[in-house]
Amino acid sequence: MRRRAIVILSEAKNLALLGWVLIVITFSGCLMVPTPYHPDKDYDGSANGHDIRHVIGHSDLQVGSSHRADVERVLGGPTTRSTDDRVFIYAQQMFSGFGIVFPPFYPAAGPLKQRTCFLRLTFDEHDVLQDGSITWGDSKDANMGYMIEGPDSVPRGLLLP
Repeated sequence: MRRRAIVILSEAKNLALLGWVLIVITFSGCLMVPTPYHPDKDYDGSANGHDIRHVIGHSDLQVGSSHRADVERVLGGPTTRSTDDRVFIYAQQMFSGFGIVFPPFYPAAGPLKQRTCFLRLTFDEHDVLQDGSITWGDSKDANMGYMIEGPDSVPRGLLLP
């Protein structure tokens, strides 16, 4: 009987703690959860939904054996390409953190930061993939989805051979 009473008291304490946490969150107005940068199809559907940071060597694309047609089949057309068609650049927005503002304040939810990730792919004269490298743009506020801008402009130096 005593053991059962202890279990009931323990459960009651947990429920009371959960209640207090919910009250604090509600009256503080917001909750922010840190997350690493990641793509989000709701805000940026580029690269056919693939995370461009992980396509080389982790999917159907392999340096030294994949061809330009394979790249375009997996990722779609590039954001931009060099004039000689030997360098492809894919730009994808990445988002970090997640914020929620609870009623009665201005209700909102979405990412806190945004940053553009550039994937630079180079091909040889036979259209075989030779290299893939990642470059990052500047981090900007996303303000829970209200200030999201398109990807940064492609830095001109990325198109150089």
